Amino acid sequence: MANTFFTDKEAQGRVAATALSVLARQLVLPATVYRSAESDFSGRVGDTVTIRKPASLSSRTYASRTSAIVVDDLTETGVPVSIDANIYSAVEITDEQMEFEVDNFSAQVVAPQLRAVAEGAENLLAADFNSLSGSINIKADGTDVIAQVIEANKVLNQKNVPQGGRYLAVSPTVQAFLLNSELVQRVDQSGTDTALRQATITRLFGFDIFVSNALTDGSAVAYSKDAFAFCMKAPRVPVGAVAGSSMSYQGLSLRWMADYQSDYLQDRSIVSVLCGSTVLDANRAVKINTTGLSS
Repeated sequence: MANTFFTDKEAQGRVAATALSVLARQLVLPATVYRSAESDFSGRVGDTVTIRKPASLSSRTYASRTSAIVVDDLTETGVPVSIDANIYSAVEITDEQMEFEVDNFSAQVVAPQLRAVAEGAENLLAADFNSLSGSINIKADGTDVIAQVIEANKVLNQKNVPQGGRYLAVSPTVQAFLLNSELVQRVDQSGTDTALRQATITRLFGFDIFVSNALTDGSAVAYSKDAFAFCMKAPRVPVGAVAGSSMSYQGLSLRWMADYQSDYLQDRSIVSVLCGSTVLDANRAVKINTTGLSS
């Protein structure tokens, strides 16, 4: 399908250099999960790294001097994470479009591609969030949202999930419930201008609470950083590419490259990333659903 660029002819005058801000979601989930395994990947589709889960033991009470102590076995387990998704965006631009219609290649072509691929990568991680079974329900009118957040905190405490590094990712509907609560007020988010900070609602009951449009609306997930694992690799720029580099979009590293298709007299711009995700430990996450809404 042919590209459509807004030109002077269509506007019957000069096209303003200033454009409307793009309607793009903030990518926040990758910054809240386990990412340390990325350095172990060689950057090929299908590579797998196993993340070690430590052994767990229970203490024993010594019975008497006539009985031998009981020796326990340490059993470690592993969770495999595979970079098995190659997410990309490819756009072809003809010589005529490059000459007469494209004023800013980076802004008009590459930027929309970076956004699309980065959102696709976060969608892969969000699918693991959305696949969890819900065990806590919020009323359809949201009047008990605070009580259910407290309940989620209790469930994580009962499972011995560490207090540090806890997050509550909420969909827009659950965000609205929270903002309508008298207990929740927006806090001053001074400091670095990161996507996660911009999306943060507040800190409450041990959770950093933020909104994510990647979640199924009407749902929320309370979790610790080690509940999910996410890996991304920007592939190397191939020798045959005319141009290419590693680029960043909202903190995610992606590869951009370009080549020229001489048979069709057109350029081709490609943005891609290799990525994978998994649920590391479902016991470290609690799904919250809103009754009456699909989730």
